[in-house]
Amino acid sequence: MQKKIISYATTVVMLLALVAILLLGMIKIRPLLLDFETEKIASSAHRDTRQADVAGHLLDQVLMQQLQHFKYIKSFNHLFTGDGQKKTLPAMAVDQCEVSQAEFKKFARWTKTNKEFDMLLPGQPYDWEFFSNTEKHLISGRLAAAANGVTYYDAYAYCAAAGGRLPYSDEWVAIASGGQQNIYPWGQQFNKTGWPYLNPLLNAAQRCGLHNETDTEKKISDLGHNVSEWAQDRSNPAIATIHGGNAYNQPYELYSLNHLYRYAPQDYRSPYIGFRCVYTGTVPAQSPWGTDMKTVQLATREYRSGLPIGANIPQLIVHLPKEHIDHLQDMLERKKEIDVNPFSLMKYEVSRAQYASFLSDPLVKLGLYADRKQPLNHSYVPNNWPQQMQNPERPVTHIDWWSAYAFAKWAGGRLPSAEEWALAASSNGQLIYPWGHEFVSSYSATIESRLTQASASGRFAKDQTTAGIFDMGGNVSEWTQSIDLSHDGYAIITKGGNYKLPGKESARIDFTNRVPAGYRSPSIGFRVAF
Repeated sequence: MQKKIISYATTVVMLLALVAILLLGMIKIRPLLLDFETEKIASSAHRDTRQADVAGHLLDQVLMQQLQHFKYIKSFNHLFTGDGQKKTLPAMAVDQCEVSQAEFKKFARWTKTNKEFDMLLPGQPYDWEFFSNTEKHLISGRLAAAANGVTYYDAYAYCAAAGGRLPYSDEWVAIASGGQQNIYPWGQQFNKTGWPYLNPLLNAAQRCGLHNETDTEKKISDLGHNVSEWAQDRSNPAIATIHGGNAYNQPYELYSLNHLYRYAPQDYRSPYIGFRCVYTGTVPAQSPWGTDMKTVQLATREYRSGLPIGANIPQLIVHLPKEHIDHLQDMLERKKEIDVNPFSLMKYEVSRAQYASFLSDPLVKLGLYADRKQPLNHSYVPNNWPQQMQNPERPVTHIDWWSAYAFAKWAGGRLPSAEEWALAASSNGQLIYPWGHEFVSSYSATIESRLTQASASGRFAKDQTTAGIFDMGGNVSEWTQSIDLSHDGYAIITKGGNYKLPGKESARIDFTNRVPAGYRSPSIGFRVAF
């Protein structure tokens, strides 16, 4: 009987002890949760509901649909033009149509008897012969069609001799955008009527203005199809650029975007490149070779040089290597889910003081927060833990993935996925580095800082996202919940640079490292998503 009483008392004591442990655990957890500083990463409020961002959002949509195409574009070494500043487009006249084959042939004949005209591009061969190489194409003989197979030399000289000039690149975009931030010459949605034939040469040979629904608001024709057009760089007329869609380059909805352009050699000829001229002075009634001038007058007005407000994808495409396009697409596809289910992320990497609270919780010692595949006899205690606690404000390191996973679960959150981490670091897919598009060596705790260990979170104030999250470019790399199965076995993806890595590569949003789950390093820590 006495043994039964003792056994009963022991059971009661054990139950009371368990209750005490649970209460103690709750008491320990709650203050720590309240101490976490977090920032919201995304919102269910979509950017396209704001009128000012409509054009930028639509441009992003087109580019998102065609991201895979950018892996194969070889001719485009610069994609988008302008610096985003407000500028004044002076009063000017613009050719309503691209210069026609008939007009260019008359100019070419005129040059043979007017060798003394001083309209050549600086550096152009003096004995240059002006001609269009369309004779072997179906376009030949269609004199009302746009001149093509003409070089930048030819276009530059034609416009100068006619009393005008080739448009500057930013002017061409402003003219095509119509002052409304249109992404196509005709508006915000793609219009395919400019390509009625299967044969691209026939589409390039159409007469001007055949599809008036693709005109600009000011009735300037064929800026988005027929043939692309030569323009000049504002700072250096020797730099030739090509703008506008044409009958050949597909996908048409991509190449016809107003803001897409490329550089080309001055002597390059193509059956899909022509030109038109602009005039900032008095427009003569006729050209020196006897053709009537048909222009559209544009009044002085302000325009925004560069991309529509709210466009984010273009800068990412420009700055990301082509081999990382897949990563960008995965990240932005993930954003669709995050827009519906926003999450918050810790402003700072988990500190040693915070991790010490985790270690002291009895429920942690009971394995309550462990991943079910965590190795037996696993220890959450970091390597060199006594030395780390001499600086409790610094990020905890020397912890493996199992420990980071358990801490995040204990804290009421989880580790972020690699895509979520990249979205947070790039300010929702807008930037290449947490602070912008260019690397600055003094901004983050990377190898350039010459540190020998991690610093206190937030010490590098410039290493901060627009949402106010610190140290995503450097200090310590961070565990994520994403698993890589592309190699034998599996590895965990870590994101972000650290004090041991060169920042120009590792601080980028597309930088990824893959390490075993049990790996412990002085340069890997983590933060928690909620």
